[in-house]
This record gives sequence, structure tokens and C-alpha cells, in this order.
Amino acid sequence: MGLYDDIYYDGKKGILELKHLFDYDLKKIPLDLINNVKELTFYNCFFDRIPFEFYKIEKLSIESCKYIKYIPDHFINLKEININGCENLKELPNTLINLNKIYISYRSDIIIPENIIKIPNIYINKFKIKNK
Repeated sequence: MGLYDDIYYDGKKGILELKHLFDYDLKKIPLDLINNVKELTFYNCFFDRIPFEFYKIEKLSIESCKYIKYIPDHFINLKEININGCENLKELPNTLINLNKIYISYRSDIIIPENIIKIPNIYINKFKIKNK
């Protein structure tokens, strides 16, 4: 269901995609959607942090969001994270202990905490790995 041109939501699959948004655009998102989202994508958004607490998120994609500086530590169910072109995002939180896949590419030089690197069977696709 397309809520707006820049917000897409599929309730059956639990997918929310946000494109080209500023902080003030987030008021467009009905709050009842947030609790049901399992897959979240930010594309070319203009805010410095992820604005809501998405506790059920299992897959997070952040692409071309050059202002995002950090990922909050409330993504406790996150299993997969994709980061592409987020030059100001410098480090993953060490609370992402349920991850099994990390994809980091293009202009994203991110520190991955040691406890995440040591997760058994974790897949990390990254140009350069920096340990903290």
C-alpha cells in the first residue's frame, strides 16, 4: 500500500520503505504501523538518527542516507543489516547480538564491535573491517 510517494507499507509482509524524507515528513507515518514492521528501508533520507523505536525489525536497510550518524540500540531482534553510502555512520551498536548477516558497502567505513564479529556463523560482507 503506497501511503505517499515517499512512504510504502505492505502490512501482510511487514515491510516499510521510507524514501527522501526529512524529520518533519515522519509525521506522515501512522504510528500504528510502526509496531508491525519487520523489514525497514531508509533510502536517501535527511535525518541524523532513526526516529522511531522499531522493536520487531528483523531486517534493516539504510541506503544513501548521508546524515545518519548512529543506529539506536533498541533493534534487539535485528537479524540482517544492509548499509550503503552512509558516510557519517561510523559504528554499529554492540547490542545487535542477534545479527546473522551484515552487508556494508560504498562509502561506509563502519566499526563493527568485537562482540558482533564473534557471533557464531555471522556473515559480514564489508570492504574494510575495523575492530573497536
